[in-house]
Order: sequence, then structure tokens, then C-alpha cells
Amino acid sequence: MTNQEIAAERFKAFDAEMHNFTFGEWATMTDLTARAAREREIEVKHGYNHGWIEVNGEGFNHELAFPNQFFPRFPADQGLSD
Repeated sequence: MTNQEIAAERFKAFDAEMHNFTFGEWATMTDLTARAAREREIEVKHGYNHGWIEVNGEGFNHELAFPNQFFPRFPADQGLSD
């Protein structure tokens, strides 16, 4: 398995776990420190840091991990121009 394939698998697992946390346990947590600690625990588990996952010294963001997918960008003015 290549580093890119490993990163893609880690992103999939991270995204799924964060989704489940955000739409499940997160909503009922009133202790903000505990909530942040749980988020960080999930990030560390998958090697995620500020949008990047590192695999064997090589860094991947979503665009590098999934080169065949298109991730649209929003314009700086968020579509407010004519």
C-alpha cells in the first residue's frame, strides 16, 4: 500500500469518526474542555493535524490523498460579486 492510499484510508476513518462524534456525543457535551479533549483524541488517533495526515514522513491533505476527487473552492468574496 502506498503512502497516499494509507492517507486516504486514514482520512476516511477520521472523517467518519468525527462525523459520528459531531452529530452524536458532541451535541450533548456541555463540558467544553472535555469536548475539545475528545476532538483532539480523535485527531491524534488518526494522525490528523490542521487538515493534514502524515504517513511515513510524507504529508497529505484531502486533495493529495484523493487526487481524483474535486474539492470546490469558494471565491474570496463568497459569491457576492456580480
